[in-house]
Amino acid sequence: MATRFQIVAAATLLSAFWLSGQARGADVISYVVAGKSQEWIQTDTGPPRWKSATPYRFMSSVDLTAPGTVNTATVHLPDGSERDLAPRSGGSTFRYDKYFSSQAELNAEYPDGAYTLTIDAVRDGTQEISLRLEGDQYPNAPQITNWASLQVANAASDVVIAWDTFASGRTNDLIHLLIETDPIWTVALPGPHTSVAIPAGTLSPGQTYYASLLFARRLESATAAYPGAVGSTVYWMETSFNITTLPETRPRITAIEKIGADIVFRFTTLQGSRYSVEKCDELGSGTWDPLTSNLVGTGAIVTVTDFGVAALPQRYYRVASQP
Repeated sequence: MATRFQIVAAATLLSAFWLSGQARGADVISYVVAGKSQEWIQTDTGPPRWKSATPYRFMSSVDLTAPGTVNTATVHLPDGSERDLAPRSGGSTFRYDKYFSSQAELNAEYPDGAYTLTIDAVRDGTQEISLRLEGDQYPNAPQITNWASLQVANAASDVVIAWDTFASGRTNDLIHLLIETDPIWTVALPGPHTSVAIPAGTLSPGQTYYASLLFARRLESATAAYPGAVGSTVYWMETSFNITTLPETRPRITAIEKIGADIVFRFTTLQGSRYSVEKCDELGSGTWDPLTSNLVGTGAIVTVTDFGVAALPQRYYRVASQP
């Protein structure tokens, strides 16, 4: 399957979340010796459903301190076979994963037992960490409880995302939310949390964003096996969903500048809406004079020029929507 940026980030956080302030190793920050997951998607207020025909996944990963700090990484299965991890994300992560159409197929190839991860690091040398993955101890699939309101989100205010409880979630379990903004917005929370607020202004008006919510249950962890790095075996569930923000309803001035003898400013518009622009030299006077009116919005930023006034000591502008 194609590499997906959100899975890479999630895999990194699965182990990095449990670092708990320890000093980093020279070459490796964290690692997942072995993990199993199920992928879901939520497209309405009902429960999530399978994301694809192959929603079951096995994964092993190593999160590097910098690209090039690890030569090779291999995970050894309980039956003695091996899987080589490959560089991903520009070389900052080594990862192996494989998808399956059923849990039975996944467990047949990757059974319960001890998994050993061998890391050939540039400065830390060869490290071997063995942890158990067993019992199909998946958490419940995350379900967004305010899905409808997230389809009409107001980007100018905090956007709250709420979800059903992580059943039997512990403080050392992980809830990870990722939103495909630029840069990517993520937050990691302990298992008992049921909501988070995205700060106002993080999202832009009139956009649809891909998001994913992940519940991860840690089985075993290792902190002493590789000094300065921490690893785990985990089961996790991931639900994908969209967030859609409302278009910007009020015009917003985005820029104002002097160009030669003129003042040029720009403001946001809605397709088909009409706008008027007014000017004032003394705010205390309370008098605003028209500069232009009946400007038709294009859905993009509109430019207005006030000619020959750049030498004035001051001038104020305001934009209003017309009926």
